[in-house]
Amino acid sequence: MLAGTEVDAFLADKPAQLRDHLIVYKAQGRRNQVLNADRIGLASMELKDLKLARLMFDAAVNGIESIYANTPEAQLARSNFFKEAVKDFKGDPYERSMTFYYSGLLYLMNGDHENAGAHFLGGFIQDSMSMDDQFNADFSSLVFLQGWAAHCGGKKEAAQEHFQKAKLLNPKLPIPKETDNLLVVAETGLAPIKYSSGVDDVPNVRVIKLRKGGGNYTPHVQLPPLQGNDAQMEEAEDLYFQASTRGGRAFDALLAGKATVKSALETVSTAAGVGAAAGGVVAATALTTGHKDNANAAGIFALGALAVSLSSRLAANNVEVDADARYWDNLPQKLFIKTITDKNSKVVNVNFYDEKNFLKESKSTNIYWAGTCGIAWLRSQSAFPTSPRAPYSISGDTTTKPLLTKGNTDTQ
Repeated sequence: MLAGTEVDAFLADKPAQLRDHLIVYKAQGRRNQVLNADRIGLASMELKDLKLARLMFDAAVNGIESIYANTPEAQLARSNFFKEAVKDFKGDPYERSMTFYYSGLLYLMNGDHENAGAHFLGGFIQDSMSMDDQFNADFSSLVFLQGWAAHCGGKKEAAQEHFQKAKLLNPKLPIPKETDNLLVVAETGLAPIKYSSGVDDVPNVRVIKLRKGGGNYTPHVQLPPLQGNDAQMEEAEDLYFQASTRGGRAFDALLAGKATVKSALETVSTAAGVGAAAGGVVAATALTTGHKDNANAAGIFALGALAVSLSSRLAANNVEVDADARYWDNLPQKLFIKTITDKNSKVVNVNFYDEKNFLKESKSTNIYWAGTCGIAWLRSQSAFPTSPRAPYSISGDTTTKPLLTKGNTDTQ
């Protein structure tokens, strides 16, 4: 339970719009810390509260790196299959990559190009990691942003290497001009939606599947000096694609395959266990009737069957097929990027068009100038979560509960 004074102290310098979300963050604790920090950090960016956003994404990055750092210690931790650690949400690879993406954007806003580049690299590495497998990373926007951080930091050769690598991964990405000094990032659509589903012909196993969140528009950027001359932004990333693949392999098929393996191993374990029990009965009967040779043979069979049963059960337990449907629900679906040569504009305007090229909405945002470069970031949809609680963030519950208050704290 959270004491009222503790809640008041924590909320004292935080935005009122996020009060309920912050209470959930404190109340739910470590199990959902990364998930809640991600959700609040992103909403804080929309509020332009960069201090709170930095606090939240630092917490999320630290939580992720406790298991998913690119170190021998973390690799050992991932290989142990210990279930208690898995209960703490760290996110799927695309969610962890996006944690580092937003952390890197915050560093760009503060002019810290060195840390920005390191976090974009960290996000790219996360794209290759799952609990027990390694995949090829293809998060092209993070490679491009590494290049942009190097570009703004005066490392021209490194910048060009990153830009060329990003273009190989995604030919739509542009190579910035040497004079470009403004990065515009626009996000559209709604987060990929996770849900729990059964697997055909595999009883008692549920896996996670995904569907698109929808709501995508194509953004065109405008700066005041352009006075109406649209410049279409380039699609840098599709998060549904990232969520539904692992290095090009289908996510659903991967989990279904694990489910099938788990079911098969459990079947072998059960059958071997029955055989071991039967062998034991035969051995006992043979001993009571004086047939020692038969008893020995039956005993050896029983021991062998028991070993098969135990090893199969252990292997099945090590094949984690979690139906944990928690997900980062205020993410966008697509990222768009444009780099421009500008003379210290204060704001940037972005028009969002639908698939029929009809203007759906126009939005403006401030430009953060730091050092030689500026960055503008905005979204077509709000970054505010629809509920203070993330979907499925309470064990065994799939509904949205009433908001938390000081007298109604949630420790699940």
